[in-house]
Amino acid sequence: MNAAWREDPSLRDVLAAAETCWINPQMKPFAAVADGRLYDDLRALHAAEKLFIEPSACAAFAGYRGLAQFPAAQSYLKAHGLTGKLENASHILWATGGRLVPALTRKEYLAKRL
Repeated sequence: MNAAWREDPSLRDVLAAAETCWINPQMKPFAAVADGRLYDDLRALHAAEKLFIEPSACAAFAGYRGLAQFPAAQSYLKAHGLTGKLENASHILWATGGRLVPALTRKEYLAKRL
């Protein structure tokens, strides 16, 4: 775990990792996301949609990307008969707490680069 994870309460509910990875193929898909990736996705969402969510909620974007990227995710899709069906799927992102983040903190998060 890096210092940003320990210092930033909004990141404490996300496992800090060097890169997005799939853990234990016996579990339902689970991703650990690098802190910097969370902030990159936060800025991209804000630029595209003018939405602000907690940085930790941006982990959902990595989960969706992982479905196409990682062999364990492909195995999960195949085992559940979902191969080739993603183009017609809806991916719901659980985005929490953005309205509760103070304006100054929002600006800091949007400017943060790790």
